[in-house]
Formats: sequence, C-alpha cells, structure tokens
Amino acid sequence: MMGMVLAFTFPKFQNLLGGDIKSVSRKMVGTIQYLYDESSIQRKVIRLNFDLNEQKYWASVLQEANGISRLEVPFLPERDLPRGVRLEDVVVLHDGKVTQGETFTEFYPIGGVEKTTIHLQDSRGEKITLKINPLTGKVHVQKGYFDFFES
Repeated sequence: MMGMVLAFTFPKFQNLLGGDIKSVSRKMVGTIQYLYDESSIQRKVIRLNFDLNEQKYWASVLQEANGISRLEVPFLPERDLPRGVRLEDVVVLHDGKVTQGETFTEFYPIGGVEKTTIHLQDSRGEKITLKINPLTGKVHVQKGYFDFFES
C-alpha cells in the first residue's frame, strides 16, 4: 500500500524540489521513440511540440484538413519540465535554432523524423544534448552542448 502511495506522489515531490536533467532526458527519449513508432501505426504525421517560454512539450496529430489537433494518449500527457531543468534551445530543420516561443519536430508515417537537436540545461549549468536520427528515430544522448547542424 505504501509503495503505491509513493509511486503516485514521488514524481510530484520531485517537481517541487527541482528536476533531474538525466531523468528528464530519459523521459524525452522515451517520448520520441514512442512517437516515431506511433506515427507509423496511425499512418499520420505526428508532431512533438516544444514551448520554450512555458518550458513544456506535448504531441499532436496533423489531420487530413491540415489542421492540428492534440494527440490524446493517456500515458503521454502534456509535460511541464520540472523546476531546475529547462529547454535551452531546439534546433529543427524548418525553423533553425529556436530559443523562445514554440517549435515542433515532425514524425512521418512512412518512417523518419525531422532532423532535430534538443539542448537541456539544469540549474547547476549541466547540459545534455539529444540528437534525433532522422532515419531511425533513435536518440543519441550526449553530456554537454553539441551543435550537430554545423557542417
């Protein structure tokens, strides 16, 4: 019984105390890999949206009429980054380097994902770079800040 209570309340306490950049990066990697697979299963373009002002991310589906709707997945809700961890920038092919406002990465139903690099930073200055492989959807995680878009 106590284990169940801790399982539900510990993530909330973690958000109050500040986040762990490694935990945030693991969750983001899982989200990316899930959306890569889900796009093929649903046969739809799926977006991973980033709001750098509000420090959150969420998924949405590109509908037939070119409108965008949120992807309703019970275990993939909109996620606020915990206090102490932030999106420093997101680099995507269609927008370049985005440091404020919103941007997105698209996952395609025939396989593949838009070339994307995500930079996370914590309150101690530790940085992690997530690079999404556009062909496989696999995420390369590296400690530090790396700009993979440089030639």
